[in-house]
Amino acid sequence: MATVNPKKPSKGPTTSEKSPPVQVKVNFKVPPGMALTWIDHAVTSASDTEVVVSLYQFEYPIVRPKDGDTMATVCMARLVLTPERARQMAESILSSLKGRGVGV
Repeated sequence: MATVNPKKPSKGPTTSEKSPPVQVKVNFKVPPGMALTWIDHAVTSASDTEVVVSLYQFEYPIVRPKDGDTMATVCMARLVLTPERARQMAESILSSLKGRGVGV
């Protein structure tokens, strides 16, 4: 189950009313052929209204770097989440890692 906050139809340019949240069932779909990729690095930034998560992958092939070298990365995806959804996502990730020997 998920909670959604549907917006009411606009009554004018200054209307920002929202309908009360509702509980809905979620049918998760992954499109055929959707890429699955490793992520080597993540950068997050947050404000009072959103959290942006940028996911990066090193450009391959990687030659063993020396200390202080600069390595190129490519942003593979950027996610924009509400703070509440980001908290739920973090809790879900931590819950998935418990008992798997990763020190969580």
